[in-house]
Amino acid sequence: MGRIRRTLPSPAMVVAVTALVAATGGTTWAALSLPRNSIGATQIKAGAVRSSEVKNGSLLARDFASGVLLRGAQGATGATGAQGPKGDKGDQGLIGPSEVREVTRTNTNFVTIAGTNSANQTTIATLPDLPAGSYVLSARTGMNSSGTTGSRTVCTLKFGGKEADGIASIGSTAGNQGQGIISTTLTATSAAAGNATYACHTEGLGGSAPFASEVHLQALRVGSVTTSELTP
Repeated sequence: MGRIRRTLPSPAMVVAVTALVAATGGTTWAALSLPRNSIGATQIKAGAVRSSEVKNGSLLARDFASGVLLRGAQGATGATGAQGPKGDKGDQGLIGPSEVREVTRTNTNFVTIAGTNSANQTTIATLPDLPAGSYVLSARTGMNSSGTTGSRTVCTLKFGGKEADGIASIGSTAGNQGQGIISTTLTATSAAAGNATYACHTEGLGGSAPFASEVHLQALRVGSVTTSELTP
């Protein structure tokens, strides 16, 4: 029976097998031994993470240092949007401050009442250029009968298409007044500026015409005017 001859591996084979075992064993140890979240900034070599290792679109603007990301040019203005629905009506505001305007005629500056009907009245006072708005107007005049035996004297206050009369019987005969006061009030609203006038005429005149003096015409501007008709 012959002897079995033993053959030893060559040095090159020993080195190759050792390297293979080390590489396989090292990788297995690393995969099985590194705990979760154990790799941080200190374990990463500077410059080791490159663009190819970063997922596209995964970084946010805050991940970059200030000044790295440049601001782009401003875009074109967008189209005007559709008009929104109309808002609710607001509450009514407070009534503004009132205003009073007045003209007067003294007892030495009298006016003879030459008019004899409503179509040709004698104007004894005018408040010109009252602004559009609502007003409470009042007028008063003294009426004197020097030489008048009898007259039904009518004085009319007009503004904004409305008018109101005041009447007195003036004269020296029975049933008449030698002197009297005629007062008239009116509320009116005008959409345009205009004049307020106070004018008088006589009816059934006997003797000479009476004359007016101590005339006052006032207009008080108010926020609004509400008129209600009285019923029996």
